[in-house]
Formats: sequence, C-alpha cells, structure tokens
Amino acid sequence: MPIPVPTTIATGLSDAVGSAYRQLTDQLLIADAGSGHIVSVTAHAHVKTVLGTGFSAPSDIALSSDGLHAYVTENPGTLLRLALTNLNRAAATVVA
Repeated sequence: MPIPVPTTIATGLSDAVGSAYRQLTDQLLIADAGSGHIVSVTAHAHVKTVLGTGFSAPSDIALSSDGLHAYVTENPGTLLRLALTNLNRAAATVVA
C-alpha cells in the first residue's frame, strides 16, 4: 500500500496551533494564534471562514459533547467557553 499524500486544505493562517473537527457541519475549527482568530475550514470543500475575532492568542479549541459550545484556551492560561453560534472573544465566558 502506498504512503498517503498530504493534501493542503487551507493557506494563509498566521500560526495555527490547535484545532477541533465538527462532524455535523464538516468544519475544522482552528485556533490561529498569530491573527487572534478562530477560523473554520470546510474539510472537503476547503473553504476558509473567520468565525471569531478579538482573541489575544488562542492556543487550542475543543468542542463540547452537547454540540453547542466550544472551549478555547487563550494565553496566558485563560479558559473560555463560547457558543458555537458566536465565537467572538467579546461573547466568551471566562471559565478559569
């Protein structure tokens, strides 16, 4: 069996450091620390969209099991909870 060939699905990210895949919408959510954005890439169509702004340096993202929220870590050491309907930093709840 041949080794799989990597496929580039998005370019133009400043510093993609963490990601989570949302199967329901076929989206890869990416914490882009360099730009301070949460970016979505449609995994099969490769369409890139900015979903959230205003972060100082998002470092990772995880999706809740209820399918309604995302948890974002922001340097230095802040854990945020956001509704998937509004991923802007201004709408975040500080968890810790």
